[in-house]
Amino acid sequence: MMSKIAIRGILILVSFLGTWFLLKQVNWVGLVNINDIKENRNIQKLEKELGKMMISEFKSEAESVENPYVIQTIDSLVTRICKPNQIDSESIRVYIFKSPIVNAFALPDRQLVIYTGLIEKTETPEALSGVIAHELAHIERKHVMESLIKELGLGVLLSLISGQSDLSIATEIVQMVSSSAFSREMEKEADLLGVDYLIESQVNPKPFAELMKTFGKGEFSALKWIQSHPMSKEREEYIMEKARNAKVSFTEIISPSTWESFKKEISSEDDEF
Repeated sequence: MMSKIAIRGILILVSFLGTWFLLKQVNWVGLVNINDIKENRNIQKLEKELGKMMISEFKSEAESVENPYVIQTIDSLVTRICKPNQIDSESIRVYIFKSPIVNAFALPDRQLVIYTGLIEKTETPEALSGVIAHELAHIERKHVMESLIKELGLGVLLSLISGQSDLSIATEIVQMVSSSAFSREMEKEADLLGVDYLIESQVNPKPFAELMKTFGKGEFSALKWIQSHPMSKEREEYIMEKARNAKVSFTEIISPSTWESFKKEISSEDDEF
């Protein structure tokens, strides 16, 4: 016969899973207006707590880059995009992690994660800036929180930060955010808004479109960033069209020598793992 403790444990597990399932059935995005997600103070508090939890999870799994030259160069790219687009660059926290995975993604509470594997695969600062602009668009539009509330439910997220949920759920949420968290509509919005950011910053968007085209071919098609940001002919075309129609003079982001030095520093960071 089962002990009372074992039976109690099973009942607690069943109760929790049942509650989680029911909470997921609620259309929280429908109940919580999108403007509430962006402005509601309680949602903002929730976002801050989720952001802390998620970045802690990443820091426990991967080593962050502490190289001042690398950090300064990335910060200069972020600032270049933020300033002319009235984005508060001081509120954007950028984390660079040593990883061969080719990926970059937004986290709750205006956090941006970039893996060295992605930087290694970009050939120009304009291409890397395109990825950064795309993720900044997700941050500005609050896509991360909207997706989490839609996919998991507000109740599950609240129980998670209150310590009432199993830690394995936290790991699953982190995995979801770093892989395929956004809808087709959100991705297109981030694409177009990201290109607008580049144009306003006088950064040529064509290298970004060419980067995605390259990533969509052969061995690159399995890369994490492409898996979570589906490639399509349509997507490439509307980005290139925006680039062609831009009536601005594009300027150099950083000098070729600075970019070369930056890539060498990244390679040395990658050699350590």
